[in-house]
Amino acid sequence: MSDFGNRLKKNLAKLRPWAQRQGYEAYRIYDLDIPEFPVLIDVYKDRLVIADRSNPTFAKDQNSLQQIRTDLAKLLPEPPWQHHWRTRRQREGAADQYEALDQKGEFFAVQEGPYRFLVNLEDYLDTGLFLDHRPLRQKISKLKPAGRFLNLFCYTASQSVPRALVGDETVNVDLSTTYLNWAQRNFELNRLPLKPHVFLKADVLQWLEVGAKFESPFDLILLDPPTFSISKKMTETLDVQRDHGKLIRSSMKILKSDGLLIFSSNKRSFKMDADLLQDFDIQDVTKRSLPQDFHDEKIHVCFEIRYFQS
Repeated sequence: MSDFGNRLKKNLAKLRPWAQRQGYEAYRIYDLDIPEFPVLIDVYKDRLVIADRSNPTFAKDQNSLQQIRTDLAKLLPEPPWQHHWRTRRQREGAADQYEALDQKGEFFAVQEGPYRFLVNLEDYLDTGLFLDHRPLRQKISKLKPAGRFLNLFCYTASQSVPRALVGDETVNVDLSTTYLNWAQRNFELNRLPLKPHVFLKADVLQWLEVGAKFESPFDLILLDPPTFSISKKMTETLDVQRDHGKLIRSSMKILKSDGLLIFSSNKRSFKMDADLLQDFDIQDVTKRSLPQDFHDEKIHVCFEIRYFQS
């Protein structure tokens, strides 16, 4: 067996029992562990998503690709795993992060502890569930019922499900009708009524400047913007490094004085605006937000932001 196979075997021996104990049907089993085999491998129930993260020459290295296929077949022979191979590149500057890759419409549910989420492994750039945010979902679920929860750039609203289940009223804002519909299906999958929850199609940048003024203050806000976004539906582009200060300040205006704003970003070189550190109580909680099945410490950053208390 190759070095890749030996590493994968070691990972599986540790991660499969852990995932079963936790009730996780979606988790990462290989995270760019060996440079000669630069792929990510995620389990989604009885399916594998293998994402090529190499330079273009690796895609032509049939020996390496074949070795991965061979070792996967040896180590994961049952159940009959479906393999979904994907070439994933950094999409900064892409025309529209909501662009569909296919239209197969194959959705299925995966369990994550007490929650269930719909995923789609073929049609979109992402599967519908950010696995690296699993600890954040756990943290959000353990916070005391706050009353009102705002999820900005909500995607499929997997972070809103735990808050709704503890009794919060959630407001979910995203620009994509596709993902808002997906979000509502996630609520229904977890036997949550759609009312009094709100699923709002809006450009978050514009909504924070205009529409949010008519909202009552929120107890808890999650702000997880894309690294870069440009779309025909948007009035302006979004660059998280350039715009995070404006986004955070606008969000804080609709946060209660004793509330909590959680900010997250997947930009690997992200730096928090120094002026924000002077104006708000900001704690970097990135290390506590990383899941044990991910080895990449730069997969995201996470901050807890509050008003200074006198």
